Amino acid sequence: MSEYMFGAGPGWLPEKANKIAKRNGATLVNYTDAQCNCGWGCRPYSCKKSRRHWFATTNLGSPFDQQTERDVMADLAKAGIGATRKPRPT
Repeated sequence: MSEYMFGAGPGWLPEKANKIAKRNGATLVNYTDAQCNCGWGCRPYSCKKSRRHWFATTNLGSPFDQQTERDVMADLAKAGIGATRKPRPT
């Protein structure tokens, strides 16, 4: 079975975001790439600049997937959690 993914962005989101997603039938995925993106030669899967997040749910097709996405993103906005945070200037 395939998944529908949405709300991808840089950095990790807190556990509160996962609880909000689960209430709406989705799951938060916080992921770290193996490569170092900061230039300091970090060990694999440990570079904070390589962190990403997204939400996933079972792919039920349109309009169910889009409704789940709207519900999750609206609840995150109400909670003050930015699902697509802008990276800090370096």
